[in-house]
Amino acid sequence: MPMQHQELAGQEEPEAVLPDAPVVAQHGASSVRYRDFRELGAGTPRLERARAHGTASSLVAGRGQSTPAIAALLQREYSLRHVLRDEWAAVPIALVPHGESFLLILKDSGGEPLLRGAAPCTDAHTFVAIALRLTAAVGAMHAAGVQHRALTPGRMLLGEDGRVCLTGFGQAVTVEDEDKSAGDDQLSWDEDSFNYMAPELGARMNLRVDGRADLYALGCIFYELMTGRLPFEGADAAARVHAHATRLARAPVELVPGLPEQLSLLVMKLLEKTPELRYADAAGVLADLRRCETLLCQHGRIPRFALDAYSALCKPGGTGLVLGRDAELQALLALYRKVADSAGSAAAWISGPSGIGKSTLLREVVARMQRSGAPLLAAAKSEQGHRGKPYALLVEVLDPLLQHVIGCANEEFAAWRNRIAAAARPVERTLAGLMPALGVILGAPSGQPVPASPDAAPALERERVLQGMARLIACFAVPTRPLVMLLDDLQWADVETLQVLERLLHQHDDAALLLVGTFRDNEVDVTHPLRAGRLAEVPRAVRIELGPLDEGALREMIALTLQQDASGVGELAELIGRKTERNPLFARHLLHLLADDGLLAYDAKTASWRWSLEQLASHPRRRHRRRPDGAPLRATALGDAGGTAPDGMPRPPHPARGACARDGRAARHRCSLAPARRARQCARSRQHPARGR
Repeated sequence: MPMQHQELAGQEEPEAVLPDAPVVAQHGASSVRYRDFRELGAGTPRLERARAHGTASSLVAGRGQSTPAIAALLQREYSLRHVLRDEWAAVPIALVPHGESFLLILKDSGGEPLLRGAAPCTDAHTFVAIALRLTAAVGAMHAAGVQHRALTPGRMLLGEDGRVCLTGFGQAVTVEDEDKSAGDDQLSWDEDSFNYMAPELGARMNLRVDGRADLYALGCIFYELMTGRLPFEGADAAARVHAHATRLARAPVELVPGLPEQLSLLVMKLLEKTPELRYADAAGVLADLRRCETLLCQHGRIPRFALDAYSALCKPGGTGLVLGRDAELQALLALYRKVADSAGSAAAWISGPSGIGKSTLLREVVARMQRSGAPLLAAAKSEQGHRGKPYALLVEVLDPLLQHVIGCANEEFAAWRNRIAAAARPVERTLAGLMPALGVILGAPSGQPVPASPDAAPALERERVLQGMARLIACFAVPTRPLVMLLDDLQWADVETLQVLERLLHQHDDAALLLVGTFRDNEVDVTHPLRAGRLAEVPRAVRIELGPLDEGALREMIALTLQQDASGVGELAELIGRKTERNPLFARHLLHLLADDGLLAYDAKTASWRWSLEQLASHPRRRHRRRPDGAPLRATALGDAGGTAPDGMPRPPHPARGACARDGRAARHRCSLAPARRARQCARSRQHPARGR
């Protein structure tokens, strides 16, 4: 049984704890006493490896550091446990009281810190191998939507198996955070962090801080690995912050004779003061490091080549670009205006094969809706293999809406609570078992047993739950702010979700609701509810079938991607179209494959791409490749998932996780109304009014 978070509220005044005292962590009714501590890093907070009799080792953070600032770092890191992954991070498993503060217990995957002050890594093969491992871990972290913001060598554990484990997430934020700077002034930055801190983060410039700040820190770490020294020295933190913001580091090739100039240039690009001049993301760094590795293996040296060609291929034609879909966009916008004007419900079904642009179309139509008004937006995406979990898709849709209500001011909260209570009755307890936030709003007493799963209840009760879920969704669709509900990949939706949608659209046609659902037409047969059931019989529903791009749209997409005039890419577009059947995702992926193989060559001096049609025509048809970020070609969390493209190419993942769509990394479900900052405190105070006041 995993360790449980131990609350301090209501405890007596803690006794003083000696720094070398054992750590006791609860495992249910039993406890584990950790001893034999070995320090891994003396930063803030301090990280140690500890062992206990009969159990595997664990990592312990914060022992002997009992300041409020350390406690805040540990609490923030613990709060991120659900987004951290074992593959690239030390995942917190318990936050336990210790003296006057906390200790954070984390899973230990082994490995030792990347040592500071070690001898320079002058062997190019060794440096590239280490750099690839570090960059892949940072890229995986960014792909999960996490920005570290305090990377140092001491927060990177290298295992003998080649794995890199990142630690020290006390300063981290997620891309879903609406206010990334909230509370930062109260957080403690240790001295070592200032040695690797990006200018936009350390100097408080008027610049948006994003994942490129981590790439700057990675550049500082690479610099130190190459040269054995930091890029900037300073007598104190202020001097180092100023140096990062204003001074230029000496190129590593000037300090280490024999170092390949290309590696030196790569590091200096990471150390650019302006984020826009750095690599766009870790995928671009990985692509260049892999090219260096290939050249070393083939030639024993690294000839000069244009850096970040991967990013140059991605930037202009980013995955959010919608071409050749004007009629579809206008149809969806007209449907939204009709809902907003008449306060009635409407539905639109978007179908098409994988990679054809269904998710991209949704993102664009939402962006245009938000320009003309402020709809209440809720979205979710079905996951393959989750069909057996009842109501899974609708729980994802409703949770951010309920969280918004929890964060409302008292008057607005009371109005919402009355509306929601009326909608959920008489199955509020069953629905609260599916959505804990609903229980918080309705004031359900804690500790009551959760009823059986709705699908196991009798037929009458099951119908009541279906009706109650439909009413709950409809209660958020008000004329003053229509609800736009986006459901992606409905071919994988569970049966209960589809049955609720039937009742929602047929029985609540007076709700100000626009439901837009997408599905793969080749995975939905003629007997599926979307084709033959009541969902297929929704009055005035709009059906949009996305097909291949027309020749002009594909030519424009390729021209924008390569930053060239459309008249100059006609033959290239024709060839790409034949190989991909003008599927936009496959076309973009093929461009990347061609660039990886050198058949599309980027000339940095002229900022243009060059190619040979004869060589492109002979490009192998069937390739098993990896994504530029190093992951295998497989299904990902956003957009269309895996399969096989026309022409035998492996179908790539949705680009929202890749370098092309840094700004398109949306959460799996997101409400356009951000919860109030103190939503949790509001929830607790409503459950315990006396304590809350």
